Amino acid sequence: THDFNFLCVAQWGPRKNIDNTIRYFLDEFGDDDVGLVLKVSIKDSSTIDKYNTRQKLKNILKQYPDRKCSVHLIHGGMSDGEMASLLVHPQIKAMLNFGHGEGYGLPLFEASAAGLPIITHDWGGQKDFLYAPKKDKKGKIKLRPHFSKVSYEVKPIQPEAVWDSVLQPESHWAYPHEGSCKIAMRQCYEHYDLSLSLSKKLKKWVLKTFTEEKTYKKFIDFISEGTEAGESSDDWLNSLNEIQVIE
Repeated sequence: THDFNFLCVAQWGPRKNIDNTIRYFLDEFGDDDVGLVLKVSIKDSSTIDKYNTRQKLKNILKQYPDRKCSVHLIHGGMSDGEMASLLVHPQIKAMLNFGHGEGYGLPLFEASAAGLPIITHDWGGQKDFLYAPKKDKKGKIKLRPHFSKVSYEVKPIQPEAVWDSVLQPESHWAYPHEGSCKIAMRQCYEHYDLSLSLSKKLKKWVLKTFTEEKTYKKFIDFISEGTEAGESSDDWLNSLNEIQVIE
């Protein structure tokens, strides 16, 4: 519907903070020709989940009857090529992530590799790849954020997010500040060239630094360090097998 759209890719659960992401967008851009594209699901890619996700979204949208902005829902399985085409679509201008934290943040990583501007906080796994080298005023090269940072505070997780043996009641995660999220989206929209300049530099760094070869080498070196410290490779693999992959 609109030429400028934000993108959010996530599972609609407590950790991803999707309800607030949608409301922050609607509050900020209710009078603007801007869109939000949601590639989300509640549980899976089933038809029942599609209807449940759509209804959950409608329940929020009906609170904003006179808005000019648009919200689009994409649901279901997509191939790697289809996801890539979404990230480089000319009407998709930036990626949003106002979730409470990431183990790594694969959608954000893929967006950074595609050169898409990113708006998020810097608490969690995304810090591994959203910082790139930049010279300071003294000429020293340091890793600097190449994304639009939103402020946050770290607090205990919500009671409904507790997941036995995975997310304990005493666990903490990040809570992005509403005002900061809205300001970051607005600045990206009104000063897009600045956001795009950062994302292009980040793309070069990511494609150079996170190649398959370098990532495999880092993984192998990690195993080697463990075996050199006295742990056998069988012990290491056994402990690895006990890890639950939750993302």
